[in-house]
Amino acid sequence: MKVLTTLRFGVVPEGDFSILSETIEKYMNALRVVVWYVIRSKETSLFKVQKILYEKLKKYGLPGYLSVTAIKEGIEIAKSWLNNPKRGNYPILKKKHLTLHQKYSYLIDLKNFIANILTINGRVKIRLLHDRKYVEKFRDWVPKGAKLLLRNGELFLHVTFEKNVQEKSPRDYYGLDINYKEIVLSNGKEELRFKTMFDKAFHYYYLANKLQEKYGKGMKWRFNKKILDRIKYFYRKI
Repeated sequence: MKVLTTLRFGVVPEGDFSILSETIEKYMNALRVVVWYVIRSKETSLFKVQKILYEKLKKYGLPGYLSVTAIKEGIEIAKSWLNNPKRGNYPILKKKHLTLHQKYSYLIDLKNFIANILTINGRVKIRLLHDRKYVEKFRDWVPKGAKLLLRNGELFLHVTFEKNVQEKSPRDYYGLDINYKEIVLSNGKEELRFKTMFDKAFHYYYLANKLQEKYGKGMKWRFNKKILDRIKYFYRKI
């Protein structure tokens, strides 16, 4: 079984901080271009989007691999928005970050607490800040994807690690069933049953919502004391 965990490091660049921050800004601009294009065109094929946008994104000064990464991530963001039936305005990308992949756009060395990041000006070495004793137990884990984040003028590196672990066979089995009327716990030989009030609570929730829908125009129920008291009564019962 594969187990994943994410370690969050503080970052101290060994050199010019602006190279990293500028790379993040250019990556975010490229990401916005991809998201905007995919939403407007509804084209979600990686091959087709990459064919149209790859050269355009390279004009931002991004290395080829970061351009491809921006295209992949942008398509996923746009697809998530397009598939949401309750979507509102276009997605706003506020969290400034740079998505990275082990070996291709970053390398991490937990022994020496350093990493190097692919930027618009080649690879940049960074020092990592974390509790060494805590990180030590992840030395034999395999680093996977990572994100370099820029928050309030500070850099952070979030790295996902993976490890294969052997599953232990359970000594006992328990079954748990939760429904509106009761909770049932069973080990195959005996059962424990606990009565619940979910069905009654839902009944009062339904009554309160029906009143709000009935007098919802202009929020009339907010200004009618009798209706408002009745709705409050139902919620107290819930």
